[in-house]
Amino acid sequence: MTQHPASSIAGCTKCGCPSWRGCGLATRAVLLVSRYAAHEGGKEAVIRVEPENATAAAVAERAGFTPGKRTHGKDGTRLDWYIRRLRSETR
Repeated sequence: MTQHPASSIAGCTKCGCPSWRGCGLATRAVLLVSRYAAHEGGKEAVIRVEPENATAAAVAERAGFTPGKRTHGKDGTRLDWYIRRLRSETR
């Protein structure tokens, strides 16, 4: 996880093993990282996805992220942003 303190945005990069795909592990991992980021004071989580990566976009949506802006990476790659507001869980 990369945290950007100035903007209170947390970023997460995932990597999946082919034999475990479709089991919901990526979605659970994103939810876990989001919960941790909220606990640490994060206000917003962002997943940046290349438009042709429908699987990553589906993970983001299943984890409660909504489509946001479109940008380009430093190398010119187009990226779709999926954004989720974070809130701390109170006990």
